[in-house]
Amino acid sequence: MGYSAWEIQLVINFSLCVYCLTSGVVMTIDHVIPRSKLTVPHGLANAVVACEPCNKAKAAVMPSKWCDAAQLARVREFVACDGNPTKLRSLDLKFRNQKAQTNL
Repeated sequence: MGYSAWEIQLVINFSLCVYCLTSGVVMTIDHVIPRSKLTVPHGLANAVVACEPCNKAKAAVMPSKWCDAAQLARVREFVACDGNPTKLRSLDLKFRNQKAQTNL
């Protein structure tokens, strides 16, 4: 299955896994609420950028059952960007700075 234009834009403008903050690897689109549990069509309000290992590990699990508090906060911030490229790049930088501070 190929990515849609909006999914490609997410990956272009956000280069970190929203869950583990990994960068420099191939990113995928993860459905925050698994498609199997959706009652509405999927779209920007339900998509985040995730590395393949996190996307596979989360699978069809609800974020509240898989994510820790920091991950949930990042997911909420990401979804709030609503695909806006400027907001996504700004959030990417914010998360990079957070990661750098925790690696000191």
